[in-house]
Amino acid sequence: NENVLYEENVLRVKKENKYGLIDLNGKELLPIEYDEITVLDGMENSIIIKKDGKVGLVNYNGSILIEVNYKDIRALGETYKDGYITIDDAGKYGVVSATKKQILENKDDEIMPVYLKDYYLIKEGEKKEVIDSNGNVILVNDKPLEVLNTESEEVYTESNRMSIRTNIPLNKGDIIDILY
Repeated sequence: NENVLYEENVLRVKKENKYGLIDLNGKELLPIEYDEITVLDGMENSIIIKKDGKVGLVNYNGSILIEVNYKDIRALGETYKDGYITIDDAGKYGVVSATKKQILENKDDEIMPVYLKDYYLIKEGEKKEVIDSNGNVILVNDKPLEVLNTESEEVYTESNRMSIRTNIPLNKGDIIDILY
């Protein structure tokens, strides 16, 4: 039945071709004003809302995490806690955290998670960068970083832009670069 969507004690309701959300007690969580409401596939606590051709995202409490301003929203990682990739009408990618914080503005051609906490691989045209959640550039594909110093397991690179812990023996002059 398309009138009811059950997801973790949240029900989708349809009235006059518009959708909203209620809990199992009938309390309104989200007003009945959306053109479509669906779950973000494979992602708990993430419900896509659509209105006037744009999408946004709410959690199971009906709290809006991402305003209805985007062409598409995708999961950034394996859980909602990893955040979300937003894609605007121009096809530019950005990142929003599960706590509503805009991590990266929508200005990149592509964004992929780097499986180190709070790092992202962004692509803008042919340029690729690894940046942290504060927007600091860690690596740029057109300028590989030369290892300048190693202390125990820490490796320091040019301008100390990157410090990583590795069990691979690296020496001064070795190169760290983006593989994409």
